[in-house]
Amino acid sequence: MTFLNDFAWPLLLWSGLAAYVLSTWVLMLLRKLGATRYLPRAYWSCVLTAGVGDVALVFAGLIRCLAMTAVFPIVYALLFQRMAGALVVPGLIVGAGHGLLAALILPLAARRCPGALPPGFMGWKLGRLTPLVMLLVHAIYGAMLGYVYVLAA
Repeated sequence: MTFLNDFAWPLLLWSGLAAYVLSTWVLMLLRKLGATRYLPRAYWSCVLTAGVGDVALVFAGLIRCLAMTAVFPIVYALLFQRMAGALVVPGLIVGAGHGLLAALILPLAARRCPGALPPGFMGWKLGRLTPLVMLLVHAIYGAMLGYVYVLAA
């Protein structure tokens, strides 16, 4: 696969890590402020293990960290190549699309295990602001990815 040679791998991984840390911090802050009860690792746990026990949550958290640091940045980088560059605004747009997709599939993830809070359409039952929180957090993820990926290039 020649497209894999087109990436600045260390930069892509650092930008993924920076985007993951910032977006997770913002989500934790919004959870603490009561804007949402959305806990991504619980729904990742439902998809991966069909349960929300302690071990399953730790495992899901690690897999989510890996995905947000190394897997999703590859998809974003491919989209950035199509958009002719990684910048904050294209990253924000791609991130918002990512958030919309995540919000739409959230109820499907919750169906896999009875221990998760039922999210309702786009996470509405996790707090009235949850759909906006999901869009915002993913938009921040994408914007940070675009910013860091181009910043050091």
